[in-house]
Amino acid sequence: MNENLTKLIRGIVPLSMRIEWQRFSDKKKYLWSKKNYIETKRIIDFLKTELKKNDDAEKRQILKFLKNRGIATFPYAFIDEYDKKNIEVHLDSECRMNYVLYGNKRLYFPCKMEVEAIKETYYSLLLEQDINSPHCYQTEKFMVQQDDIVADVGSAEGLFSLMVIDKAKEIHLFECEQDWIEALEKTFEPWKGKVKIIYKYVSDVSNEKNITLNEYFGDKEINFIKADIEGAELSMLKGATSILQRNNLKFDICAYHKHNDAKELSEVLIKNGFTSEFSKGYMLFMLDTLSPPYLRRGLIRATK
Repeated sequence: MNENLTKLIRGIVPLSMRIEWQRFSDKKKYLWSKKNYIETKRIIDFLKTELKKNDDAEKRQILKFLKNRGIATFPYAFIDEYDKKNIEVHLDSECRMNYVLYGNKRLYFPCKMEVEAIKETYYSLLLEQDINSPHCYQTEKFMVQQDDIVADVGSAEGLFSLMVIDKAKEIHLFECEQDWIEALEKTFEPWKGKVKIIYKYVSDVSNEKNITLNEYFGDKEINFIKADIEGAELSMLKGATSILQRNNLKFDICAYHKHNDAKELSEVLIKNGFTSEFSKGYMLFMLDTLSPPYLRRGLIRATK
């Protein structure tokens, strides 16, 4: 559809009518159920009330998006730059595993993952790492430096590590989900000499299934820690008391899994002498119950 016509339709046709039409159109990107519509309206009403009390440019931008488009994990226009249909999935005939190309590097996926699921997963990863995304790990001023030693805590498919593999001196990938292990081993096969995969959860205790950063790194050097561990980020910091005392260290930590994560994680880092800031923008974390204040910061970036 012509872009100007699309804007015109959004300007004159109420959201409720567009949602009903979209529900029956398989050519549109956004398909909304009645529940989605009710949830979107609830968030819109909440933001309107909040903005009357305290105007906020970031939240006003999201309010405009929600009115025009409805609910989305990343309520920003940059998501329109991506289309699952453009993602190519390739088959490695030797190992019979599927992969996508990130630049000229292969990112492998579990054998049992269907092609459409791979496209959906990689599409989500591309959205996360768009430079305008609240979930983007690196910026021009905050990134892995040449010869850094990196900990990828909760590596999942390993995209972050693949993005920094050429710069890093060593990468330690912590991942315990069996579905990802074989794929990770294949992805990083060309860099066996500087990548180690640790099949444990990172926590505040060390046992058969868990490891603390204190115990794992001990006196070993570490420069950059990225963590996305589904709400266990605070436990990770509790098990990193000695690591937190070090200088020349960066943390890149997901702050959206729980309502209070942003506040609690930030407090721990500041208490230990780090300078921290949130990534720009907000997320609507769809995998958790959406409740006030709805919007969550994506990442905490901290340096010392």
